[in-house]
Amino acid sequence: MRLKCAARIRLRPALLAAGALLLLLVSGCIPVAWVTPPLALEASAGAMMRGKSAHHGKEFGGAFPVSASFMPLQLSPAMLTRSLDLGAGYHLLPATNQRLKHGPHLDLAWLHAVGRPEFLDWAFDDQDRARLGLRLRGQVFWGPMDGELGRGAALQVSFEGFRFRANEFGGCALNTADNSPGGTFGGGRDPDQSAFCGTGYAWGESSFGVFAETSYARIDHNEQWLLSIGLKWRAPATVGAGFIAGNF
Repeated sequence: MRLKCAARIRLRPALLAAGALLLLLVSGCIPVAWVTPPLALEASAGAMMRGKSAHHGKEFGGAFPVSASFMPLQLSPAMLTRSLDLGAGYHLLPATNQRLKHGPHLDLAWLHAVGRPEFLDWAFDDQDRARLGLRLRGQVFWGPMDGELGRGAALQVSFEGFRFRANEFGGCALNTADNSPGGTFGGGRDPDQSAFCGTGYAWGESSFGVFAETSYARIDHNEQWLLSIGLKWRAPATVGAGFIAGNF
């Protein structure tokens, strides 16, 4: 009898948790949770020149590089005015004159805080600061469709507005697939209506900026030059939880 009671006591928390999850699913609520590291995201557009064989000359086209990098030094408020920055991540290189190339990269950057230009006050928050950056990136390129393998380097000059974030966030956002007047103002319930409610905490560096970059790579015995301009974002680490409610 004691063993049976003990087994029931141990099973009760698991049964309660399973029951609560089942109740959420039946009621149309889906629980979600997330943890994200400190990141730097970049997107740009530019012109590419590829060196073919001597008989074919040069080949020109457009390129649209994007990348995401893990930036550990963004986690420390004491490192906000650092001179050196380190990162590692992954990049994609869509282009009009070649198949998609992608691969890992390593970053080493020099940062220098500067005075904020008055004509850019409209783009900055009162707590934001400004800085210049000079970054060197080592890259590897893979081409899964044709088996090409290459490596290269990129040099970037950037300007950013930045700050340190340490704050809670949360709230609910309503999403509707039907924006018709009957669904919104007529009192009828949209069958595709849903809302996300959640809360979380952000810790780390946040920034927004612009950059210009030039890069060189050698892929499958072909030389490749790229000149691009783009936007970059730094996002703090976040942790949070919430739920998605549908058909409420």
